[in-house]
Amino acid sequence: MTVREVILSALSSRSTVMFLLFLWTVSIFGSIRYLAPGGDDALWIYSAVGFFETGKLSLYYGPQALPYYHIFPTYPFATAVFYWGWMLLGLPINLATYKVFHLLILVALVWSSAWLLKRSANDDQVGRFRAVCFMSVLGIVPFALDAFYPRPEPLGILLTILAVAAYDSGLSDRNGYGLAKLGLSGFLLGAAATCHPSFWFTSAGVALVAAIHLGARGRWRYFGLAAAMAVLPLVAVVGWYALDWPASYDQLAINAYRAGNFGMPLSMAWHVLAFKDGTSLANAFQWVFYASFMVVIPVTAVLIFRRISSRDGVPISTIQGVAIGIFLLCMVYLGVEGSGRVQVFAVASFFVLFAGAVFIRDDGKMSIVST
Repeated sequence: MTVREVILSALSSRSTVMFLLFLWTVSIFGSIRYLAPGGDDALWIYSAVGFFETGKLSLYYGPQALPYYHIFPTYPFATAVFYWGWMLLGLPINLATYKVFHLLILVALVWSSAWLLKRSANDDQVGRFRAVCFMSVLGIVPFALDAFYPRPEPLGILLTILAVAAYDSGLSDRNGYGLAKLGLSGFLLGAAATCHPSFWFTSAGVALVAAIHLGARGRWRYFGLAAAMAVLPLVAVVGWYALDWPASYDQLAINAYRAGNFGMPLSMAWHVLAFKDGTSLANAFQWVFYASFMVVIPVTAVLIFRRISSRDGVPISTIQGVAIGIFLLCMVYLGVEGSGRVQVFAVASFFVLFAGAVFIRDDGKMSIVST
């Protein structure tokens, strides 16, 4: 074997995948010690505690719990359920444990993404190589700047990844569970959309590809079930807001999208990349993450274009089709989002990188070391 083949073989080994998963897991849980609380921690944790105590999203002002409808309820509700189970076991909620649920979400996200990338390839070695590339770069894109803080974005990404996995598994199922898996996929995708408005675009990308795919195959029954299940979480959230109408709407409208701010994320990225706030060490550190993402975007676009224009006769897989849809909608999202928040890049950078990883080494060769 040549030196190149030895390196590629090592990078696509099971040991390398497990080592990176171990490093990510240690880094995630280690953040309890090395990462200071973030500015939004109190908001999301207090709203979850308010949910746990009162049954409604609320923030405590002294002894009084006031309804709080500025945010979507899915993440605080899930956190409140976890806190309920946590306290049922007699475990305390304190500075060292209040993020445990969120960190478990992150671990599940990294592991499930690596598994789905392995599944995306016809050859296990190629799939492992994709997972290694993905996990290696994930730590230097904007996702890593914000994902460790308790916020709904990692949960929404996890639900989307699981929805894609359930969809792909349902289409290939031969044991009679295909319809149930597609229904589960729709429900997970709908639940992701209720985590944060950021996921309206990514969920739309997955749903659009699924609709085209199932429609072309004439599987309207599958599509109907998946669509109906996707609507359930949305109806639940709308109904929850309706309980306190119009006060809930008035609060939510404050955080609604405002016209006239198109392209704010791109403006923010340029602000960081051009060192508009100076060339301090902190700004240079942040620059690395945004610069990496600006490289990942064209690389992903090139990988997708090469695959689409390929004439090898191999059809685009289900996961690849979904990845294309998510990538395109992420680009739209970056162009039309009306706020320059780092969370925009946390979502977009994860999905764009994942989409690119799906097309790595997709040249019709079954082995990572083939020539």
